[in-house]
Formats: sequence, C-alpha cells, structure tokens
Amino acid sequence: MEPHPAALGAVARTRALGLHFWGQFVGVTPLDHTPGHTRMRLVPESTVLSRDIRLDLPVEVTSLVTLADLSLGFAIRAQGPRDQRLATTSLSFQLVSRPRGAVTCLSEVVWISADETRALVHAHLTDAGDGAVAEAQAWFLTLPIPPGAGVTAMPWERRPSAVPRLSVADLTPDESAAVTAATVAAKRANALGSPVARELLGLEWSETSAERAVGTVEVGPHLANRIGDVQGGALFGIAATAADLLMGEGLELADAGMQYLRPVRGSRLTVTATTVRRGRSAGFVEARIDVDGQTTNVAHLTFLASGEGSGEAAPTDRELRPAATR
Repeated sequence: MEPHPAALGAVARTRALGLHFWGQFVGVTPLDHTPGHTRMRLVPESTVLSRDIRLDLPVEVTSLVTLADLSLGFAIRAQGPRDQRLATTSLSFQLVSRPRGAVTCLSEVVWISADETRALVHAHLTDAGDGAVAEAQAWFLTLPIPPGAGVTAMPWERRPSAVPRLSVADLTPDESAAVTAATVAAKRANALGSPVARELLGLEWSETSAERAVGTVEVGPHLANRIGDVQGGALFGIAATAADLLMGEGLELADAGMQYLRPVRGSRLTVTATTVRRGRSAGFVEARIDVDGQTTNVAHLTFLASGEGSGEAAPTDRELRPAATR
C-alpha cells in the first residue's frame, strides 16, 4: 500500500519538531509560548490530507479536543516541571460553535502547587476571526515515568532542524504501523466523506441501539502520546463519537467532561455509551472506556438542540450505523 504523504509528513515533523504522530497528523502546530502560557493552532484536517487551501473547511470535535489537551499540558511544561511526566486527570470541554477553518488555542496555567505536582489549566479556542469556539479546563498530575520511556523535549526546547523527507524504508516498526493506520484512515475518510480523525480512531461497532452503543478500538502507535499511552484527546474523541451515535440528528455536543482514571495501554479498548436521557431540547450520555476488564475513563456528555429538527424522536436501530462497521 502506497503510504499517504500526510502520514509520512507527520512522522517527519514528529522527528524534527517534537509532538507525537497523532497530534501531527490531525494538524496541531505549536505557535509560541511564555511561562505558563502556550498558543497552538489546528488546521482543518482536510487541508493536511488534500492540501486544499480553502479556509472554511470543517473541524472535527476529536481534533479540537486534541488541540486543547495538548495546549493545556504544554502550558504547564512552559512553566515547569519540564522533566516529569504530566497526566491529565480530568478534562472539561464546552463547545459553543462548530468551527470552520483554522482554530487557535491559548492556554494559561491557573494554579500550580508549590511542589509542581498538581496544576489547573484553562484554554480558550477561537476561529480565524477571533470568534469563540470552545472553552476547556483540565487538572494535571505528575506521575512516574514508565520503565524504558522518557519525556521528550518540547518543540521550543529543541534545536531547530529541517524536516526530513522520508520513505517507507526510513521508518521504524512503530512509525510504519502509524503510517499504515493513517493511510487506511485517509482512504476511508475520502471514500465515506467522514472526518479522518474519526476514521483514524478505527471504531468497530458491536452494538448500536437508541439506548446503548458498544465499540472497540485497536490500540497502536498512531494513537499514542509521547510516553506510549493512548493520547487524551483521542480517548475523549472515542467517547464523544460513541455518544454522538446515540443522539442522532437534532442534538449537538455542547458540554463534556472526562475523568482519566488510569493510563490506557494494551492492544484493544472498549467504549460503552449509554443514553441517560434524550429529550427535545437536550440529551445526556454516559460513556465508559475499558481495557482488559478495567475502567480507564468515564465521560458525561451533554447535547443541546441544534435548531430545526431538535424535536425529532430518538433514532431507531435502523437509522443507526449497523454493527461491526466503521
């Protein structure tokens, strides 16, 4: 299979500029920083994949949350500590508009403990016209670095280097796996007209009804953060995708909060989304992610009426995507 140029480019940028493959592929770029502050940008994924120069392309929620999660964590690293592992413990995200075009995220450390083991960070996301897109806030803890892993340097801590041109022969096994997954996702996204970030999650549905959706994700390097765990924005996106499947037409994600109970590793994870209530004006979903029989993440998501059609009945099984498909 011929690798997608954007996938090879994401590996090349990861090597030269830092950040991980997932963040590079969905289009996140660090802009600048000061102590306790970072500014990062997300370009529409369609621009990354097709080099489309239009500025009004849609942006997927999974990519937005990835932007926020990365920017929030980087703000702490811009202040300190720089040589420790940061773990998101809880993340809240309020989406006020569906953006089209580039999105900029400005994050600021609200509070950090004297021993630098706990921090609260806030993020403000805006579109190209400085219109409000979303607000996000997260708690972070420092955790021990797993054996064999290390904390890589931030982009601004690296010596400037040119982005190399890579071929398949240049890739490590993990890089090759990530490129293959991203290439498949890009082809599927182009064929289905769906967001590539969502296709890269690779959800396979085993149960879909109006009350419950169950899906699995094959974990791999394409979803990993710099430590090797599944990236926090990807996990948030998995929960949001499952919840959106239940809500159907007429309701859109407005507010979500996720608790990160433990780092996610392993070969496969399962997401189970359950409808708590679906009304004419609002809907509520609980989503849980499990790995090897342990719950790793719990999310509660609120959907609000999107305008016309908000009074429609909940979707039937027939209207939902069939089981065991992406």
